[in-house]
Amino acid sequence: MFGESIIKNKDPELPHLLIIDDSDDVVQFITDLFSDEYICTKAVDGEDGIKKAEEIDPDMILCDVKMPKISGLDVVRSLKQSPRTRLTPIILLSGYNTRENRLEGLRAMADDFLAKPFDYEELRIKMSNLLQLRKEMKQSDTEDFLKIELGLDSDQYTHDERYFLELLVGHLLSNYSHKELDVKHLADNMSISVRQLQRRIKSTTSFSPMDLLRIFRLRQASQLLLRHKSIAEVSEACGFRSPNYFCTCFKNYFKVTPSNYQKNN
Repeated sequence: MFGESIIKNKDPELPHLLIIDDSDDVVQFITDLFSDEYICTKAVDGEDGIKKAEEIDPDMILCDVKMPKISGLDVVRSLKQSPRTRLTPIILLSGYNTRENRLEGLRAMADDFLAKPFDYEELRIKMSNLLQLRKEMKQSDTEDFLKIELGLDSDQYTHDERYFLELLVGHLLSNYSHKELDVKHLADNMSISVRQLQRRIKSTTSFSPMDLLRIFRLRQASQLLLRHKSIAEVSEACGFRSPNYFCTCFKNYFKVTPSNYQKNN
């Protein structure tokens, strides 16, 4: 039955691949390509895909962009905000390969974007690289949500402080790609005044709200740079007003230019 798992190789050591696409033919085609390397599960649409991702916690997700009920972009946004699936690599597959389509995928926090018809070897390599990145992240301090997103050590904060910062990160995840995001937007989203937000973030982290937003954007960009060649597209997707400003901020924070960061990693 469409929507159930197709398992041709029962090796439990294989990574689990979730294929989200409303086309039975596409799902079957991808399953035939990867069934020797992955345990493949299929989902009939975006709604089904989100449900299955939360249930099985897959190692990799391939997701179509245009689907009924919930689009692939909204699937990515939902899964990247869930504690259970936020580190799961997601590759969007689309029949359109325009710059705007790629930027939409990046803004939604997709790990990669590939146009249909795709090259099998290119997709296989992208999947392999993303799996390795996820493995390295899990071997590092991946349980420290604040460390990953803001470079902050959760252990130095009280329970209430951690809750406040994690709530802030949740709002940043949803809005950081918007260039117009400012302190007032953040304060309104968190239902406190601008002055309260500024005072609380400063006393908790020693950073201003805009400093923290910039750090968050740069850390998101550092991950995207490992998967996408275009510095300009990464800059725009992460909400920076220009590539030059992005490069300056990146070098100040990471002590290396974005291009050298890509080469060295």
